[in-house]
Amino acid sequence: MRLVHALTVAISLTFGGWAVAPVQAQDAAAVVRSPVLLIDIETVFSGTQYGQRILSEIQSASETLKAENQRIADALTAEEQDIAARRPSMEPSAFRAEADAFDEKVVGIRRAQDAKEQELQDRLTAARSNFDTAIRPVLGKLMQDREAAVLMARRDVILYFGAIDITDAAIAQIDATLGDGTQAPEN
Repeated sequence: MRLVHALTVAISLTFGGWAVAPVQAQDAAAVVRSPVLLIDIETVFSGTQYGQRILSEIQSASETLKAENQRIADALTAEEQDIAARRPSMEPSAFRAEADAFDEKVVGIRRAQDAKEQELQDRLTAARSNFDTAIRPVLGKLMQDREAAVLMARRDVILYFGAIDITDAAIAQIDATLGDGTQAPEN
């Protein structure tokens, strides 16, 4: 019982004179007004239609690249086995020249495939940045509606009342405002 009392006092001191009072929203769901709100931005990203579209597109491109890499690896393995099988009948200098050319080819292919992987990562980074920019006005409106001065990442907070976490409300509002993001302005 002392722990509950101590926690209540600590929270009262933390929020000072700020009142945390539920107010009826238009959709009949309780809205908490608080100077500080919390959000799990990763859950917002993966939980919105917009974020899911981005993740789906990147996943599809990643699977395509993985399949391409497997086809290339299979072809290179076959080529390497062919060179190895012909080695006994080749002059050492001819074998060395063919093996060196093959190695150079492999290095070039690896660089090209690594560049494709980096391009995919850059696409994800850019899409995520566009997402973060596009949702700012929606999050700002949620803060304004709840009279909040600060929106913090939930992962940075040790203890809080669940009522100040607006993650679910943000997902719903972003979906309603931006949909899958195909109409959102790009940076």
